[in-house]
Amino acid sequence: MNKNEYNGSSLGGSTQYGDFSPMAQGRCHADFEVTTLSLDEGNFIVITDLDKGNKSVTNDIDYVIRQLYHQADLSQTIDYSKILYRDSMKKYDGIKIKDGRFLRFYSIQEKELKEAIKKAF
Repeated sequence: MNKNEYNGSSLGGSTQYGDFSPMAQGRCHADFEVTTLSLDEGNFIVITDLDKGNKSVTNDIDYVIRQLYHQADLSQTIDYSKILYRDSMKKYDGIKIKDGRFLRFYSIQEKELKEAIKKAF
């Protein structure tokens, strides 16, 4: 398992997605964490909405997908991975992408990652 977060400056290691400064609240991109999993069921990218007051991942999905593509260790595998998203209500759903672009969300509606993985694709 590899977990990354992005703070708007550098990608790699442990990085957080979003700008957490008080001046940026309400006008900034989504705050989220990314975990990669290699399992028997396949490769998974799990995006967790950190719900820190900025945009939600749902409302900023194009930005989120762009950030994943800019991350060197994900750019080569993202199109072949199953992408799960845990929203601010703590439920997992799926994300379909093609050629680096968001296509749609699909319903899984599970609170446990293990169950969400079973239902993915």
